[in-house]
Amino acid sequence: MKKPLKIILIVVGVLLILGIVGATITITAMNSASNSSEYKIGNNTIPSIKAVLGKRSVNGVSTETSNNITKKVYTYSKIQDVNGDLVKYIKYLTQNNGFLAMTDFDLNTPSGTLQLGKNSSESGKVIILDIQWDMGTYSIALRSGSGSINKK
Repeated sequence: MKKPLKIILIVVGVLLILGIVGATITITAMNSASNSSEYKIGNNTIPSIKAVLGKRSVNGVSTETSNNITKKVYTYSKIQDVNGDLVKYIKYLTQNNGFLAMTDFDLNTPSGTLQLGKNSSESGKVIILDIQWDMGTYSIALRSGSGSINKK
């Protein structure tokens, strides 16, 4: 076999193996996210969509840290009743977990955003949930950073 062809075959083989490993990790992470009963951000745990509503289809999970603020985003798709899910989830978080509505919102609109917040279990930090929805989908973005929330 010619040397250039051999090198090309080795490179293609390595790329194929890396692709399979990457796909396996992604599938495992998605399955773990959809089966988890809580979200973790810093030293805090928050009841997940699954814990409150039952299993939903997760089609994306991402984590990023910028300027000492950690953000995790869970994206759900193929939701039959976006409004009903969010009403139940928000009601649960505000009644059972100390979250407060940080923005005005109207869940009767086909798409929109809202924000919930509470003080973190870590001194001097807060947890913010940004919830975005559209037809058949919603995302829950959790952030933790410096600050405090005072109840009025």
